[in-house]
Amino acid sequence: MSHTAKQSSSPNLVDVEYGSVLLLGGTGTGKTYGLKSMLKTLMGSSSKISLYTINVKDSEYMDDFKKNHISTTFEKSSNIKPGSIVVVEDIIDLRPKEEIALRQMLNWEAHHKKLKIFCVSHNIFKTKLYNTISYFTFVMFTSSLGNLFVLSKCLGYFQLEPAVINSWVEKIKMFRGALGVYIYFDVSQRNLYATNNLTGTEFSKQIGSSEESSNSKVDQEKKRLALQARFELFFKGRKNGQQAMAVFSILNQCLEPDLIKAIDLTLNFNSKEGIKGVSIIDYIDSMLDSDSRPPSTAQLVLHNYVRERCTIPKIFLLNTNFE
Repeated sequence: MSHTAKQSSSPNLVDVEYGSVLLLGGTGTGKTYGLKSMLKTLMGSSSKISLYTINVKDSEYMDDFKKNHISTTFEKSSNIKPGSIVVVEDIIDLRPKEEIALRQMLNWEAHHKKLKIFCVSHNIFKTKLYNTISYFTFVMFTSSLGNLFVLSKCLGYFQLEPAVINSWVEKIKMFRGALGVYIYFDVSQRNLYATNNLTGTEFSKQIGSSEESSNSKVDQEKKRLALQARFELFFKGRKNGQQAMAVFSILNQCLEPDLIKAIDLTLNFNSKEGIKGVSIIDYIDSMLDSDSRPPSTAQLVLHNYVRERCTIPKIFLLNTNFE
């Protein structure tokens, strides 16, 4: 692979000639700190690299990059010198001409003029940024828990499976929104990383791969087949066995298989008393009880949970307490 085609492995863009980063996060979550640490790594003590800023209060960058700093606008972006760094801050609502200028910068000028572009915003909605996500080399997030909604929507833009996105979100929650931790998505490689130091690639750790998308489908199907076979062992030869297997086949498709324990086919849920396990075997057996004996509170809780996700045909609701 040639040097000009080399893909950056870090959002600091140190190891490439050009690239672009979209940095998202709420106020006070570390956006400016993260951005300045990357800029200092890029520029070092060099006075030859020009730093152009758009929508930036001069005082924010004058102290740190006074010798290199040039304030400009979208209208004058065509005058940016080759080999420069560009920072676009505080993207709230791009006007049509600004949106076109930004896309031109990301799609053409970054490559042909060897620019390194950093865009900063709180959100992607109502900012005209959502449809420009694919133009960036990296989409980067502060680890703030308040950022998870935006992060999920951004990853959804790249058509990742919902199960994969949910899995990644759970991993990100483990950082508990710690300041100084950043999550970034490599748009080309479709991998997700976490780092607590933006000065070098050695501090980054991959926490997700798009390959999980295809693998997860296979794994989920294998788990469902195993659960179905396990369930049939409990009802094989029983009078209501065929009905029970039919009901479980519905639940098996609408519930996440990871929520069901394969050993005893219980489903755990949170309650005021803590985590409780409900036997799906007893639940279905109670549902098919034509004598309509009262189900337990836990079984009714499970039934409401199931009804939010799928519909059990009335022909199986032999116990009138479940209607």
